[in-house]
Amino acid sequence: MQEAAINPSPSSGASSIIERLIGATGEPEVVVKAGRTIAERILKPLRASLEDAASEAVPVEIEDVAVERTTELLVGAGQHDALTVGASQTSPDAFSIRLEAKAIAVLVNALFGAEAEVAAGGIERDLSPVEVEVANLVCRLLAVAYNGFNGPAQRIKLPLPAVASGDGLKEFAVRDGPGLRIDFAVGAEAERGRISVFMPQRIVLQRGGEDASDPAQAEAQSAEWAAKFNEEVMRARVTLQATLSVGRMTLGQVAAFRRGQVIELSRTAPTETRLSARNKQLFVCEFGRLDENYTVRIKTPVAESQDIIDGLVSP
Repeated sequence: MQEAAINPSPSSGASSIIERLIGATGEPEVVVKAGRTIAERILKPLRASLEDAASEAVPVEIEDVAVERTTELLVGAGQHDALTVGASQTSPDAFSIRLEAKAIAVLVNALFGAEAEVAAGGIERDLSPVEVEVANLVCRLLAVAYNGFNGPAQRIKLPLPAVASGDGLKEFAVRDGPGLRIDFAVGAEAERGRISVFMPQRIVLQRGGEDASDPAQAEAQSAEWAAKFNEEVMRARVTLQATLSVGRMTLGQVAAFRRGQVIELSRTAPTETRLSARNKQLFVCEFGRLDENYTVRIKTPVAESQDIIDGLVSP
């Protein structure tokens, strides 16, 4: 494992300052422009992946794109942040990720369905196994989003190394060099955390050159990939569930259930059948029979707002 060159010698101090200000190419605006293109192309699939994982939209925005030393991945990390470094065929540190502890708390709330009014708070302790798994998941989603618009040589190798945090940061290695930092803000405005992606400038500029070489071809390839992806999605099979409403009972009544007990359905149960897939309610249906088979007849799509109201006013 290579040591992180975090403390440059005095002789290289001036070079580090100059590189921090103007970038390795002397054209920081070129680096930042290429980096913003990468950030924008990551954003849409990242939002979609997080929404799919959380079953609801998770606010994610591009916060900043700036020239930065690659060692800032570690130097700027808090004790309870989570870090990982992804490699590609052309670079061992092509795609490094840092999740702030606050971002992890926000994502845990989102993925596990916490109420909107419940504050995520901060994490002032070692990450729990669940928080580590959430951090690993989000890092993977970032890498997959990046891989979606890159060729084989530029794609990040999966699976990524498990995130390091706490005492694990003491042995974490980062190579020093001119780089780019992309910051994503995750969560509502009052409860925001930051996810930072660090990339060497040589990787950023190489990608920028590929995008600029033939925009029409890149757009055609992107459209072709999207068409294939959509086709695969439409062929995916899901399990449908039809649920009858029994009514409400106390926890004491539920705890007293025993084998063989008969539970009476409400008179309106056949008209309250809900058809769902992947824990998302889709349609209000009517329960019935056709010959030897039970059936459900679709009546109307489920309106989320009405579903919430029905849950509040049901007996």
